[in-house]
Amino acid sequence: MATLCVALWIYGGKWDERRPALAAALLVVMILGWYATRAVGLSLALAVGAYEVLVVRRIRRFSVCFGLGMILALVLYTKFIYDANGYGAEFHLASRAYLANALYYLGAPARLWNGCPRPIRWLLGVVLCALVVTALVRHLKKLTILEFYLLATIVPVMLYHSYSDRYLLPALAVLPIYAGEAVAWLGSFLEPHRRRIAMAAIGA
Repeated sequence: MATLCVALWIYGGKWDERRPALAAALLVVMILGWYATRAVGLSLALAVGAYEVLVVRRIRRFSVCFGLGMILALVLYTKFIYDANGYGAEFHLASRAYLANALYYLGAPARLWNGCPRPIRWLLGVVLCALVVTALVRHLKKLTILEFYLLATIVPVMLYHSYSDRYLLPALAVLPIYAGEAVAWLGSFLEPHRRRIAMAAIGA
């Protein structure tokens, strides 16, 4: 999450335009450190690349420095430290497996409350997903790097043949952010005194 926060800080503070080379170098180092612990660290690199291509839509110093920096860093890391090509064996074409993965991971939000009775657990999971979808629909008008990061963490897990919620943790950690944003937006439709009561009830 620290690397994601750095990426959001860079884009939010316009450091990608003010200090493009420095911002790109910092992000490459942070992503490489994340990748050194978990292969999912590359999801942020994919998110940055997709954001630059689909949203920014122009070649600029930051995107060039970041792209070249990531390529060089990955080549050196793979050659001298660790070759992660073994993960590729787990990705193979199997449409039924993809459907099974999707159905399994749809229950991941509900499993966040495994200590609760089953009906409550699934109710909370459905509410969380509904709030996240609400926030994502609002973000379609102005996409941020966070949406691309969410997609980049979910899609590989759907294609990976292993059932474990731990692979989805990077995405699950982001869901409460969207849920909180949706709650705040929905609360804005209430009168001020009712809004305070609603927020207090949710907080409790």
